Amino acid sequence: MSLAIFTNIVFPFLAGVFLLLCSVYFFGMRGEATRASRNFAWFLASFALFLIGRPVQILSGEHPWPLIVNTVRIFILCVVTMPMLVITAELNKLGRFEFSHRAVLTGGVVMGLVYAVFHAIGTTGTYPMFVFDSLTAYASTMPSFAPPWYGREVSLAVQVLIGVILFAGSAIKCLKILRLPRALETAGWRLVLLYGGVMSFGACFAVGSLLKLWAVYYVGAIVSAIIVGTAVIVDVYSTSRAIEKTAPFIKEAILRYLALSSESEAGAMEAFRLLGKSTAIDGFAILSCVREGTVRRESFDLRLHASLADGVCATLEPVLHKENYLLLPLAADTLGVAFLTSALAHDETLALFERTAARLASSLHGRIAVGIGGQRRGLAQLCTAYREALFAHEFAARNETSLVVHINSLKLPTADMPYPYKEQSELLLCVRLGDSLTAPPRAAACFEGLKNFSQGNPASLKLRLYAMAGLIVEATLAGGGDAARIEALNVRAYQSMAGLNDMVSMWHWLLDLVSEASRAVAEAQQTLSHGVFEQARAWLAENYQAPLTLEEVARQMAISPSYFAHLFKKESGSSFSKYLAEVRLTAAKQLLLNSHKSITEIALAVGYNDSNYFSTVFKNSEGFSPSEYRRMNKG
Repeated sequence: MSLAIFTNIVFPFLAGVFLLLCSVYFFGMRGEATRASRNFAWFLASFALFLIGRPVQILSGEHPWPLIVNTVRIFILCVVTMPMLVITAELNKLGRFEFSHRAVLTGGVVMGLVYAVFHAIGTTGTYPMFVFDSLTAYASTMPSFAPPWYGREVSLAVQVLIGVILFAGSAIKCLKILRLPRALETAGWRLVLLYGGVMSFGACFAVGSLLKLWAVYYVGAIVSAIIVGTAVIVDVYSTSRAIEKTAPFIKEAILRYLALSSESEAGAMEAFRLLGKSTAIDGFAILSCVREGTVRRESFDLRLHASLADGVCATLEPVLHKENYLLLPLAADTLGVAFLTSALAHDETLALFERTAARLASSLHGRIAVGIGGQRRGLAQLCTAYREALFAHEFAARNETSLVVHINSLKLPTADMPYPYKEQSELLLCVRLGDSLTAPPRAAACFEGLKNFSQGNPASLKLRLYAMAGLIVEATLAGGGDAARIEALNVRAYQSMAGLNDMVSMWHWLLDLVSEASRAVAEAQQTLSHGVFEQARAWLAENYQAPLTLEEVARQMAISPSYFAHLFKKESGSSFSKYLAEVRLTAAKQLLLNSHKSITEIALAVGYNDSNYFSTVFKNSEGFSPSEYRRMNKG
């Protein structure tokens, strides 16, 4: 009796609960979620319900309740569990045959209905399996080989088929993963574990149903749960490690969104989710520290940043949950804090950062400047809060002592001095395109806008140019500039920034940076264009016999057709179609003079399917028909 309790109640229940928790993990995946992972989550959830349903079935009472519960369980297995695995493992795509998701689901429904009907026909009642305390477990009575419907045998056949599909689906998916290059060096082996767990249950379910040994597949459920659970635990660890490694790049994307809105709002929300932060964050503050006896640094001070971060966290954590604030390292000795203002009591924001500034000033023995932006509506307006925090921080940084400034206490830049986003975007586009002629006037317009926005304050303008340098370097990289050259340019730009003290020197600094960056892109694009052209020429020389189009050759070169056409015209001086015709006609002339092939054979050999069209093209180019050309030159 104790074995029956374990195999029919304890094992299915524990395995079901564990797999349900695993499904919650997959449902909770955010940035790394895919359709396949969601399908697998549904597979695990339905599989868990099937297992948990076993103790419910046998403890539900006498006939017809065990019959009803078991029918629901198998129906879930047929309609949800099995189709989700088939779709996830792509078993509906075998060779030339491909079945739609609807067809797969329809097949599952048909199997479920067949089982339900024949199981109901074959069940005649219930019998007590065992008694535990005051609970009696009942199993359905199904006579074997009972004509005319043979309900028990048909029901078992459906169960065996389900087990075979689960086993085969998982096995095929494992083989597909193992065939991938370096599969076991990436996330592939974790997927092998996941599907291996399902494969073990499929085998146990098929064998147990075939031999009518129900304990086999419920014990198999425990083994399956352990294997799947191991894979999920490893996946959780690997995912957290991956996010930890990529966190700096994710934060960089958030900073681009805040500074330029260059990322979409949806992309910014995804970045916050990946870092485990609330997407309702709506406030921003900027803190900087100048230690006594030092001047503000132009390069990152990692120790200072770590101390700033520790001090900010120590003050914020008692008030804000970790998911409600995010620390972002900004330029030099400056730290940004994105936070959820609605999590703070009314007027608590200013007091909170005043406590933070006092704590940091005491521990770091320096002057702390804090600027706080206004409360906005979520990530959509976080860019505004960031710009307000910048403005407030600039005001605070001019003070000789520690100061916390909230944007509400300042007069904001008016419409007469807006931030020059348009001019900045136009300048960055010139750099990215390598337009060295247009870049200087664009730089002049951008510089004038930044100067007006900074209200003629050199320190404020210098901070803006510091941020601009990073954007220009990014634009140069995006345009295809040489990485080593750009790195050297970046180092020179930041080193020379220390000596900028007046508007004239700042303007020449920006002009030199923009000119050098745009030239670097232009030269890189020229080299790239010539390389692509030579590659295309070599490819055409080998493949001119095929029926080629500009689009097909552009695809081979991995560039857009329009850009390829422009590049080809620029490098060769003629259009793609004219150049291809010249290559084919040159080959045709060689065949006309050095072979005995017919005109039709030569036309086909050089890529023309129509010999009449070939003759027309040849005559238009050479002034003679192919036959005349052969006769004249051989004679």
